[in-house]
Amino acid sequence: MNKKTAILTALTCILSLEINITAAQVKNDYTKEIEDWKLKRENNLKAENGWLNVAGLFWVEEGEQNFGSDSKNTFQFPKGKIPAIAGKIYRKNNTVYLIPEKSVAFIIDGKKVTDSILIFGTQTPTPIVTYGSLRFNIIKRGDKLGIRLRDLTSNNISSFKGIERFPTDSNWRVVASVIKNNPLTSIAITNVLGQTNETPYGGKIAFTINNVRYTLDAIDEGNDILLVFGDKTTGKTTYHGGRFISIPKNQLSDSFYLDFNKAYNPPCVFTPYATCPLPPSQNILPIAVTAGEKNYGKH
Repeated sequence: MNKKTAILTALTCILSLEINITAAQVKNDYTKEIEDWKLKRENNLKAENGWLNVAGLFWVEEGEQNFGSDSKNTFQFPKGKIPAIAGKIYRKNNTVYLIPEKSVAFIIDGKKVTDSILIFGTQTPTPIVTYGSLRFNIIKRGDKLGIRLRDLTSNNISSFKGIERFPTDSNWRVVASVIKNNPLTSIAITNVLGQTNETPYGGKIAFTINNVRYTLDAIDEGNDILLVFGDKTTGKTTYHGGRFISIPKNQLSDSFYLDFNKAYNPPCVFTPYATCPLPPSQNILPIAVTAGEKNYGKH
C-alpha cells in the first residue's frame, strides 16, 4: 500500500468513526429527550392540578344540595377530610353558589370564606375551593355542571409507580404538515359521557408512515392542538378510549415532527371522574402504533 492510499484509508476510517459517533450521539440525545418528557409527564400527573388526585365528580342539579363526609349528604366527600355536614351547593341556571355550614370556613383565592359566594358563572378562571387537603371547582360539560373534587393526599399519588411504555423508537417520530385552506371551524367530538359537542377545530395533520399517507383531525386547545386517536393497539396493549398527542401551535409549520413516542393516556385511565373525549372515527388509524404509553391499571 503506497503512502497516498494509506492516507485515504485512514481518512475514510476517521470519517466513518465520526459518522458513527454522531449517529450514536443523536440517538442518545433523542432517548434523553423522551426520558425527560416522560419524567415531566409523570410529575404533572402527581401535581396539585394533575389527574391522580381526582377523588370525585358530582353533577349539580337545580336548587340546593348538601355536601360533606356524611353519607346522608347529596354529595359525599371523603370521610375524615371535611366535616360531616360542610355546606350546600346551590345552582340557579348556569350559576352555582357555595353556602358554607355555620362554623365551617373554606379558602378561595387565599381568603377565608364563611358566607354564601358565587363559585361558577362569571369568573374566569373558575375559583378553586379549598378545605384541608381537598380542592373542588365547578366544571361544565354541555348543559351539565359538576363538582370536580381533588384530594391532595390521595393514595393514588403514593401508589403511582409510573406508566409502562413501548421502547423509544425514532422511526415513530415522523415528518408532518398542516393541510391548509381547510374551511372547518369546529369538529364533532363525543366524550365518555356520551355527549357529542361541536369543538373548536385545530386543523388536519398529514403524515406518512411506510410510504402510506394518513391524516388526523385536531382539537384547538388555545396554545396547543390535541390529537385524539386510536389504532390497532387500542383496547389491547393501549387504552380502549384511545390516546392523545399534544403539539404546541408554535411548532406547527409546513414541515414539523409528529412524535408518537409522546403519545399519552387520557385522564380517564387514571380516574373514573374524568370526562375524556373519544377519537372521532376518522382518527382511528388502520395500523398498530407501537410507541408511547401503554395502558395503565385495570382499564
